[in-house]
Order: sequence, then C-alpha cells, then structure tokens
Amino acid sequence: MVRCWYCGRPAVMKTGDEVYGQPALKERKFWVCDPCGARVGCHPGTEKPLGELAKEDLRILRSKAHKIMDRFRDLSGFSRSKAYRFLRESMTMTAEQCHIGMFNEEQCVEAMKHMLLYTEEVQAVNSNL
Repeated sequence: MVRCWYCGRPAVMKTGDEVYGQPALKERKFWVCDPCGARVGCHPGTEKPLGELAKEDLRILRSKAHKIMDRFRDLSGFSRSKAYRFLRESMTMTAEQCHIGMFNEEQCVEAMKHMLLYTEEVQAVNSNL
C-alpha cells in the first residue's frame, strides 16, 4: 500500500485520464491522495510509484531538478548513474535515498545547487581553453 507522506492516508490508484482529464493518458497509472491532492506517477506498465507522492509545489521543483539533471549530464558527460553518484556524494546520501522522485523541497533545491555549480565550473573551464 502506498501512503501519503503529507497526511499519512492511503493513496488510491487512478488512471491518467481520471487525474488529468485527458483520454490519451488512460494507460498511465498514478497513486493519488484525494484528501490532500498529492500524487505520483507509476513506472510504465506497473503500479510501482516513480517516487514519493508530491503536491504541486514539490512536483514543480522535481520537474526543474530533472531538467537541470539533463543539462548537467549533457555538460558533464556523466551517465545517469554517475550523475546520481555525484549527487549522492555531494549530498551525503545513500543510493536508496538519492533519487529526485524521492526528494523533498529542500533536497531538490540542494541538488539543483550542486548540479548548477558543477556545470558553471565546467563551462568556465571550457571557455578558458
């Protein structure tokens, strides 16, 4: 059972068309906490959540962190696993804890700062070559 980390209530499974009102998302599954509105998508074809349930503000931060992760990987040349290893070491987390889909607001901000600082340093070095 998936529980909401905001209110502790059990989440319910819904389809993407129920959550977003878009028939094209009918095949996608989401865990949703109806009382507080937190939700998380599932891995394709499963009921396994992609992370922890999140309200809108946290979903926006996680989305920004994922976009920064993509740019970070492009500039650094890191694989996904190496990029997460960088974050794990920078944030002193375990592999199980270090995933953007599991982060709270503060962790998202911290992760973005680490990645942005690194990419600024890479860009500075490259501009001096």
